[in-house]
Amino acid sequence: MVEYAQQHYNVDNIFYEVLDIAGDVSDFKEEWGTFTKVFSFYCLHWVKNLRRALRNIHSLMKNGGETLLVFVAQCPVFEMYERMADDGKWKAYMQVR
Repeated sequence: MVEYAQQHYNVDNIFYEVLDIAGDVSDFKEEWGTFTKVFSFYCLHWVKNLRRALRNIHSLMKNGGETLLVFVAQCPVFEMYERMADDGKWKAYMQVR
């Protein structure tokens, strides 16, 4: 997605960079500082350590900053993936854990 954005929406004042939000964000914060606004649309439900991701988002925000987080809290498709991962027929193909 980032590569696509760089190729199709290249604007001088917008920078695209990959960041593992549940990882160590200290180098990113040192390079870019903190932000007044943080947006995430349909990404955080893929993060395994959501607690750490939210702490990192908080640490990347300026005091009084705003954030908008949109994510899937519950979805039957994810339950289906879990069941398929337990089924012998699909287990080899389903690495959701």
